[in-house]
Amino acid sequence: MVGWKMKEQNSKEKIISAALKEFSLKGLEGARMESIARTASVNKAMLFYYFNSKSNLYSSVISYVFSNYFKELNKIFTLDIGPSEFFEKIPKYVIPFFMKNRDFYSLIIREFFFNGESLVEMVKNNFKNLNLDTPKLLKDKVNDWYDRGLITESDPINFFINMVSVCVFSFIAKPVASKFFEIETVTEDEFYKSRIKSIENLLKNGMLA
Repeated sequence: MVGWKMKEQNSKEKIISAALKEFSLKGLEGARMESIARTASVNKAMLFYYFNSKSNLYSSVISYVFSNYFKELNKIFTLDIGPSEFFEKIPKYVIPFFMKNRDFYSLIIREFFFNGESLVEMVKNNFKNLNLDTPKLLKDKVNDWYDRGLITESDPINFFINMVSVCVFSFIAKPVASKFFEIETVTEDEFYKSRIKSIENLLKNGMLA
């Protein structure tokens, strides 16, 4: 029984990995179950056995990756630290996460443009299913830090956008900026190490009181 459950889990993970690549390239509407099954080396019927429909598979892909993302992010939000250390930890987590999950990054960017409201609902449901209160944790931190005169930004929405956008946009801007300035960057790992440090400095200089 244990061996069967492990085999089932492995099959599901292979399907989710293949589906993530397909959805990132073609979105929900353009993705084909046949292509996902072929990439995952499983029978197409297996996809419907585990996930019932393409839309359920799509939701499962979003939930699978976001659950890993938010579980770790939530750990940072629960730490008893000040904003300076917080601004150091966020880019050190967000940048490497998206480096390892490029297909997920592509999927999120695509869906924000074409299916944003549905994506937001999936994220909210993900919080509920994981029993995480990440938004409240961040709001409480922002309110506390602002009241104590530690940060200059009182609005949790602006705080969140300031913090996340400079991390996520890095992956769009890097190739464009390299071409624009006609500068060959160092290796990708070296560039993103320097990017983490640059974001840390930007957040500290921009939002610390």
